Amino acid sequence: MSAMELLDKLNLAGATLEMVDGKPRVRGAKVSAELMQALKANRAEVLAAFDRRKTEDRDRYGRVPPVDASTDGRDLSLPELAKSKIMAHVLRQPRPVHAWVMLRSNDYFKQGAKVEDCDWRACVDVIA
Repeated sequence: MSAMELLDKLNLAGATLEMVDGKPRVRGAKVSAELMQALKANRAEVLAAFDRRKTEDRDRYGRVPPVDASTDGRDLSLPELAKSKIMAHVLRQPRPVHAWVMLRSNDYFKQGAKVEDCDWRACVDVIA
């Protein structure tokens, strides 16, 4: 597994890599022992990928869709647990993405969508 894939897997697990006093720390949700071992085994590559993603603005999670992106948040037939995990992941993203999702959610509400569906539809839009 590549360093970028390990960082993505870490993010999907609900955790992030942070530099604290010059040392890498995993913050957020508890991750599996296997993932931690893989991160430690590939430490140099993971840290290089982390720095590269940060310095080259390759953090695709910090980018937002255009304002005029279509509102086509569809009802996907996913179990509620999967929906809540996806929503939690999207809403943990940096401010530009989180703010965009909240604005889009408000747009869905203004269009007459049910309150409980607005955030989910906005999350689907940002992923799409």
